[in-house]
Amino acid sequence: MFEQGFATLFRAVERIRGQLETADSDLRQHLTEELVCIQKLGERYIDYWMTLDEHIAELLETYADIPSEERGNLNAGDSTSLHTPALTTSINHVKSRTCEDLALLNDDDDADWMDAAFDLSDPLTCAFRKGLAYYDLFMFEDAAKSLEQVVEATGSAIGRLYLAGSYAANQHVDEALEQLLQLRKETREPLYLAAADELEALLQLQRNNPERAIECLQRVARRIPRYADVWFNLGVSYLFTHNHHAAIVALRNAVQLDPQDIEIWRVMGYAELQGGSLADAEAACRNGLNVQPLNLELLYLLALIQRASRDYDACIRTCRKMVQVDAGNARAWSLLAWVYARTDRLEQATATLKMRLSIQPDDAEALLQLGIVQVLTGDANAAERVLLKCFPSSSHKSLLWMALGRVSAMMGRHHQAHTRYLRAMKEPRKPIRRLAMYSYAQLLMEQGQYQDAETYLKGAALIGQPNAAIYEALAECAREQGRSHEAEKLNLQASACHEPASDIE
Repeated sequence: MFEQGFATLFRAVERIRGQLETADSDLRQHLTEELVCIQKLGERYIDYWMTLDEHIAELLETYADIPSEERGNLNAGDSTSLHTPALTTSINHVKSRTCEDLALLNDDDDADWMDAAFDLSDPLTCAFRKGLAYYDLFMFEDAAKSLEQVVEATGSAIGRLYLAGSYAANQHVDEALEQLLQLRKETREPLYLAAADELEALLQLQRNNPERAIECLQRVARRIPRYADVWFNLGVSYLFTHNHHAAIVALRNAVQLDPQDIEIWRVMGYAELQGGSLADAEAACRNGLNVQPLNLELLYLLALIQRASRDYDACIRTCRKMVQVDAGNARAWSLLAWVYARTDRLEQATATLKMRLSIQPDDAEALLQLGIVQVLTGDANAAERVLLKCFPSSSHKSLLWMALGRVSAMMGRHHQAHTRYLRAMKEPRKPIRRLAMYSYAQLLMEQGQYQDAETYLKGAALIGQPNAAIYEALAECAREQGRSHEAEKLNLQASACHEPASDIE
């Protein structure tokens, strides 16, 4: 009942959020009043919940034929009193299921507090229960208000832990860390300390301090070595530092403890892919797919691995499977079109993108890809129409400027082409800026401006790894300027590159 009611409230709030962005002053006043009403309704739900709980407790105390010690055992099994906070966080892939073994604590003070949590005659007990109720409903600001009263009056360790979790969920990082520091001063209970370390690790990752997060998680792993989530979180933290080997070791520990966890297999596959071990990456992916054969995240990762392995036919099959499972999966359509274009199957790439656009006509990425494919087929007029159509909504402005620069060159509008390529080179991301410099150099070479082209090619060569396409272009510039010996050296460098000429994309 509560889940359905709060789902309705959340939907109403999201609707109001969308309307507020474009609302005038009168509508904004009306929406504000509606938000206040929703807030009061949510508070009323909590009051009903607490009143209901009080009535049940009163009836059990008065009429139920259950010995007090058995009733205490039933209460001790209540999930609201046993689990440490499961925090919401903006960090992708980091799990925050905390130490369920807190149920095994034998600390006398905290055991007394846990028993008292079910005696509703005490105002502080009610505040504690209300704080947990708000916490479970993701109403973290209200949870913090209730738990602050409890912590100030009693110094309860578990109350302080939940209070830190409430602060963290509200992005009050300094306040959360202060509570965790105080918790460490007040208790030596290993499982409380483990929960504090795990929460601090999440906060340190939010602050872009993965080294500190790793230190916290390593302490948890030493205290609870058979806790799968801490190994998973360690693996993710190591990925933040680009330590792929350490990440893989941690993730292997996690998957040994929980081989049915799809997310562990997926992140392990990603770590192996980033570390360059394509065979191990594919093995991890397929192990996860053995558990869930149609998991779209795993299928997409498998397709990326197959693309990196240049097994393009297998990549096409995987993308098609994804589309069969979810016809609206934009990533699958995009990757499928990319592979067709990369393997010179331009008609199939065009057909794929048009199918995608029949499902989602305003897909800016599909429009951009279609425009690029039309550039490759030589249809400059159609390409320009499509590229300009997606310009307002595309997030890849530099790629658009590059494609439009090529269109201008195809149409003989060379001054416009120069302007568009120069705009593309303002891109802060190095791989795209490198591609823009290479593409502009190609245009200059077509116009016979080999000295200027050489300047941009040398800049592109400095940005990333050695690339055969760049060295071959530099060799051509040197040869055209009469430096044949230098051209031979550059061709040898191109032959020695691990990346083939076609890898400038």
